[in-house]
Amino acid sequence: MGDALMKNDDPKIFDVVKIVDTEESRSLGLKGAEAVILGISEGEATKDKWFALRLGPDLPTVMISSSSVERTGRSVSRDSIYPGNTIRVSRTGEVLRDTQDGR
Repeated sequence: MGDALMKNDDPKIFDVVKIVDTEESRSLGLKGAEAVILGISEGEATKDKWFALRLGPDLPTVMISSSSVERTGRSVSRDSIYPGNTIRVSRTGEVLRDTQDGR
């Protein structure tokens, strides 16, 4: 469904997409939902595109294939997603700096 559109006009980060009716979207219980693209990846062998989607502020981010989404023509600003906080961690996972809590 959405795949033909993706090849001609790929969605970008912060675009709003609608999750269309596919086996994948039905199995995830996401058919018909709208989400914002936070990340895009491409399979090395197949070149299939996958999107990291934010479903809502208190909902988890999910990965879904490009064939399960279609563009809405809308996008959101970066500021509406990211509050500007940053975090820096060591290679071992220790928090070195967190601008949210002032450390």
